[in-house]
Amino acid sequence: MVLGPLLFFVYINDVPTRISSTVWMFADDCLLYCDVHSMEETKKLQDDLDSLHAWERDWLMELNPSKCEAITFMKKTKPVYTRNTLHDQTLATVSSARHLGVYINSKLSWNTHIDTTAKKATQSRNFLQRNFFCCPMAIREQCYKTLA
Repeated sequence: MVLGPLLFFVYINDVPTRISSTVWMFADDCLLYCDVHSMEETKKLQDDLDSLHAWERDWLMELNPSKCEAITFMKKTKPVYTRNTLHDQTLATVSSARHLGVYINSKLSWNTHIDTTAKKATQSRNFLQRNFFCCPMAIREQCYKTLA
């Protein structure tokens, strides 16, 4: 029996009890989010990030701020912007992020995900076309199904 994943879940299980924002966890990914309509709510979000920092110290774990990103989803013309920090490092603000294999952008459009998926499929097809052009159709078909 592999104890590593089980012990990791035991470690991270209390994260949602320490913060007021909503937390989604899957394997080693952790997504923290909340509705922000005012500057007071941005302070609440930063307080939650500070609580995560305290949780890290308690459990002798460390989040990597360079792998953390902040994204704002909005349709407003005048959104509330904030600078979020973790370990005294400002989190990168991005307009598009990848979470569990799905690309999400700040306008809640599927364009980034569709473009990325289509580009990846085209690259796979071009690889097969370049390297297996002289093989029988059955082999090319098997290679395509393997890469798809």
